[in-house]
Amino acid sequence: MAVDSATTESSQVFANPDGTFTQDMHAAPVRARRDGGTWAPIDTSLVRASDGSVRAENTTVGLTFSGGGSGDGLVTLEDKGHELQLGWPTVLPEPRLDGNTATYAGVLPDVDLKLTALSSGYTSVLVVKTPEAAGNPALSKIT
Repeated sequence: MAVDSATTESSQVFANPDGTFTQDMHAAPVRARRDGGTWAPIDTSLVRASDGSVRAENTTVGLTFSGGGSGDGLVTLEDKGHELQLGWPTVLPEPRLDGNTATYAGVLPDVDLKLTALSSGYTSVLVVKTPEAAGNPALSKIT
């Protein structure tokens, strides 16, 4: 039987019938708390929220991607009452969702932006499709 008070994102303690305890530990988070406070497995699948934004199902931080439009709120991370919001310098198209990845096609000519939800954050990759796109000076200004 799991000892709920000893459960964390990456470990769980079990009470054994003989009175001993066993701890199951992982190198990375395997569960996160849902809004109601219960533990559930990590699920980085992306879904569209009612406000048009894109969010990860269940991760250790609140992770939201833009649903398109203004580049101001490209990525929002929330954890323990703190929020970090990152933007994009231009208007964003509506992303195509595939599992845990949101692809914003054509953020620059022949350049796509891919954001991938992780258990405790995200990754970003620019997909540069042509040699001409690689020469675009706007690429060197993206930070």
